[in-house]
Amino acid sequence: MEDAESKSKEPAACLTFRGQAGFFGLIATVFSLPIPVVLFFVLQSVLGGDTTEELPQNGPLQGMVLFLVFLLLAAFCWRLAWLRMRPLLRVGREGIEANLGVAIVRNSPTRWLAAFGLLRCEKGWIPWYEVRTLEARAKVTEFAARQGVNGGLVIEGTILPKRGDSPNPAGVPLGTALAIITMEFPSTPVRVAEKIRPYLDDPELRKTLSSLFES
Repeated sequence: MEDAESKSKEPAACLTFRGQAGFFGLIATVFSLPIPVVLFFVLQSVLGGDTTEELPQNGPLQGMVLFLVFLLLAAFCWRLAWLRMRPLLRVGREGIEANLGVAIVRNSPTRWLAAFGLLRCEKGWIPWYEVRTLEARAKVTEFAARQGVNGGLVIEGTILPKRGDSPNPAGVPLGTALAIITMEFPSTPVRVAEKIRPYLDDPELRKTLSSLFES
């Protein structure tokens, strides 16, 4: 899979970096498969069938608990996969848009809030004039103590909630820096940074991109 893709629009497309939804989709599938089987045996036990070999002695109750556990785990993993079906980053005329369900905002629980559907705005953006640093780092443990040991892409700048169709900054800033860990990219953070940096350094080049707020 290409780590950046263009959508044919005038004057040009936003530079789009996609993630790896397949990994979480596979885990979700694994948790989903036992659900109908467990539900079948629970219903059979409730309706008076003989399931002594399939279910514990307390039958329906323990079977229902097991069913709910698999159901919740599968739903959560499908949610994580769905969040990663959206672009991780979009680079447009006004700035850089980030998927808050994947990006880790420093000292903020936005990623977990988005994972549980509690974040009202699941996209943030950093205007070009706010971007102070854009680089791939060998470690990003200040963002994620465990996951950050393998590095990631770091963007420092005021992160604004992306709402509506206007680039005018609005709302309370969500943070001042974010990171996307290495495992989220099909390629590497270094390659992603190399593709974005020319637009950071050249204001005229940015004008060739589409607006982040056109779609």
